[in-house]
Amino acid sequence: MSLMAKLDGSWQDDIDGLRDAIIENVCALISSRAPIWSSVEGEANLVEGSIVHIGLSNTTRSQSKSNSDVLVADIAELIRLYEPRLAQVDIELNEQSAGTNQLQFRISAIMHSQQGDEAIVLDSLLDFSRNKLDVRKSNLV
Repeated sequence: MSLMAKLDGSWQDDIDGLRDAIIENVCALISSRAPIWSSVEGEANLVEGSIVHIGLSNTTRSQSKSNSDVLVADIAELIRLYEPRLAQVDIELNEQSAGTNQLQFRISAIMHSQQGDEAIVLDSLLDFSRNKLDVRKSNLV
């Protein structure tokens, strides 16, 4: 869903529009970078889970397998906190991309809408060398 579709009124409030809005929000969540806060004892819980804490904390550490798992867990937590239309979020990492400068993963979830619940699968690619994110609906559901 583009901004122009929203502005000229051609966007329809249907299941496809909702799916596009969710994809747009997931892209924004993954693309956001959390601010670097100095950790003060006792104050860390004040910002966690709030809008101040939105975004990924450090994407440069994802070059190894263990750190890519941390990044995938961070993405799952962001979706859980800031995309309430998705439930039972599961992120599957493509193991072959863990050693490259790309991170391929599949987001599977249940999408809640007024029309009912629906399974949604989003194939995603995070390319660190080109600073590019691609999230698209998969035909596999």
